[in-house]
Amino acid sequence: MKFLRFLGNVLWFCTFGLAMFIAEIGACVMSIVTIIPIFFGIPKVHINNAVFFLAPFGKKVETHFLRAPIRNIISFIFGGFINGVMLIMVGLLFCITIVGIPVGKIMFGGAKLTIAPFHAVVSKK
Repeated sequence: MKFLRFLGNVLWFCTFGLAMFIAEIGACVMSIVTIIPIFFGIPKVHINNAVFFLAPFGKKVETHFLRAPIRNIISFIFGGFINGVMLIMVGLLFCITIVGIPVGKIMFGGAKLTIAPFHAVVSKK
């Protein structure tokens, strides 16, 4: 089982992972440069997303919406909804084939992470 997780993470990194990691790190840098998002904890959210998207196989996402409901609602309005819908649609496309179902599940986990990112926990299964 560990070998399959390793193989899945290597394939993920070569196809999607590096690009998604760089995008999240870029978003983190942009939020740090503008200074104001630092006070709301947005760079930490981008780092959490980047760590998940770097090697997602063998990890699970737990969202705790009620710990920061106002920040999660603001994040949902300003980008979380669009990113979440995009990841859900891509996940549904991957779930059409049997081979793509694990990647689709990862996309659904990423959608949970982008819709309610504050106080979300990425942990090992």
